Amino acid sequence: MKNFPLLIICLLMLTNSFCQETTLKIPEGWRTPNKYDIKDDWEVFQKDDYIPYHFTNDFDQNGLKDEAWILIKNDNTSFGVWILLKTIDSQFNYLITEVKISSVKPQYIGISETEKGTFQTACGKGYFDCEPGDPSQVVVTSPQLWYSPFESGPGYLIMWNKSEMTFRSYQMTD
Repeated sequence: MKNFPLLIICLLMLTNSFCQETTLKIPEGWRTPNKYDIKDDWEVFQKDDYIPYHFTNDFDQNGLKDEAWILIKNDNTSFGVWILLKTIDSQFNYLITEVKISSVKPQYIGISETEKGTFQTACGKGYFDCEPGDPSQVVVTSPQLWYSPFESGPGYLIMWNKSEMTFRSYQMTD
């Protein structure tokens, strides 16, 4: 009984290490991953410095921390890659992609921050012909969002377009 408070503290610390919290408002009808969702590739690839379903970044370079998430619908039918963009007095939520859980489990997808640099797109690498308006390369001047399956499948760079005030998606791998 003497060690009971210590046990409670240890359990709380362990529980918190499985899940990330947010200071931003999660879109209605969606939820953040909980400790029961941390399995498969999320459990395998999660490290102290990498959470495969969440990270913070200043995507629009306004000096405020935004958040990228893989969120799960409350009814567990699908998951989505979201960017929660913070402004001084409000928040804008961008659903980048939504996938039915019956076809792909969210734990097979990871998100991360990109590096700065110039990168060839998938069409620029010759995987397929570039569509009109699709660039063969993109210049990343500030870290942005990357999402892709862990094992195989296409990877996407999601970049803030300041002139259009929205995000643009580029397929980077095949």
